[in-house]
Amino acid sequence: MVLYHGSDSIYLVSSQHEGLTLRTSEYADAVNFSGQLLIAPSEFKEAQYKAALAFFSSKPFTVKVFLTDRSLKPLSKIGVYKCPGNVTIQFVIPIAVKGRVASNTVEEFLPGFTIPYLPAWELAIYAAVFPLFIVAAFLDLGDMKRSEKRKRWTKLDSFALVVRYLFYACFFSFLLILLASFCFLVYGVATRTGAGFSLTDLIISFSLFAGFSTIYLIAKWRGWYDLIDEE
Repeated sequence: MVLYHGSDSIYLVSSQHEGLTLRTSEYADAVNFSGQLLIAPSEFKEAQYKAALAFFSSKPFTVKVFLTDRSLKPLSKIGVYKCPGNVTIQFVIPIAVKGRVASNTVEEFLPGFTIPYLPAWELAIYAAVFPLFIVAAFLDLGDMKRSEKRKRWTKLDSFALVVRYLFYACFFSFLLILLASFCFLVYGVATRTGAGFSLTDLIISFSLFAGFSTIYLIAKWRGWYDLIDEE
């Protein structure tokens, strides 16, 4: 991602790059001129590219270059460049794309199959929430087996209890991911860095929540929680 701003119009020229997609958006008012250039590979396969860019403005301007992830969220700032006016500044930006994360066995038997990409912050939410609810489920399971219900307790009751806690874990994870995505969106709009959220992040989380919700509602409808909820 390349951000550029100055007090006068900034002209950007880029060469055509096979395998790269370039998207530009610009904003200007009576005082400032700013623009954003997103550079992304057309396909996420292992490859290396070089993007050649040229900037020109009649007045001094600033160019900022960011490293982004696959969802085009800024990860780190590569450099900030103060450019003088009436001088054409050329950048050659190397871009490296890592290959897909998939095992050789999966690739061999299911060509074209890829593991869904999840950002680190979403994985951190799952890693923090799920272990807590899994531990709580097994603690509750132990209490149930030591209570007066132990003589009537079956494996189906154990399964239903674990499903309930996994449903809770999916629900709270989805709420946290929804909140984090909204914060990313607000930050991107406020800073004009394009740091929004990927719809895939929400779809995967919602699909997981919807799947366990369906299982939980079916179990509730079949009366699997009658013994568990019995006073």
